Formats: sequence, C-alpha cells, structure tokens
Amino acid sequence: IISHSACLSACEKGCRWEHSVDQFTRMQERILWPLDGNDEDQITCNALIRACAVVWEHALGFLALMQADRIKPNVITMNSLVTACDKSAERELALY
Repeated sequence: IISHSACLSACEKGCRWEHSVDQFTRMQERILWPLDGNDEDQITCNALIRACAVVWEHALGFLALMQADRIKPNVITMNSLVTACDKSAERELALY
C-alpha cells in the first residue's frame, strides 16, 4: 500500500492524473482497496484527489468513494478538493 501511495504522489507531482487513476485501478484489481477505513486508505484517497486536481469530476468521485467505503475525509481531503475546484475553474463548487 505504501508503495502504491508513493506512486500516486509521484503522479501528482508529475501532473499525470491519468497514471494515478490507472495505479488505483491496479490496487483494486489486487484487492488492496479498501483496507479497513484506516489512515492508509485516507492517505491514498487524498493522494488521488490531489493528483486529479485538474479534473474536478474525478476528485469529487474519489470523495464519493471515500464516503461509500466509510473512510472519513479530513482537512487535507477538503483542502485538496477546494484546490481541485479552483484549478478546474469550478470555484462555485468549492463553496459547497
């Protein structure tokens, strides 16, 4: 899990959101997701949201995934979502 999350963070830094989604799909195929709603799941989702910051639909989709898997969003999650909405010029969404 740690190596997958590190890969997701690298995708974020390299502006490769498509690769982060592919990496997450691989995690799901290997039954590495979700774990048990713990900190690692939260870190992974936060990394996905940050990596998908330019595609707000994906960022919000990962928030929905967190909620469906009973992973509690934190301040980092919400900050990342606001940033995603801002980068995607969907500033109105950030208000909700």
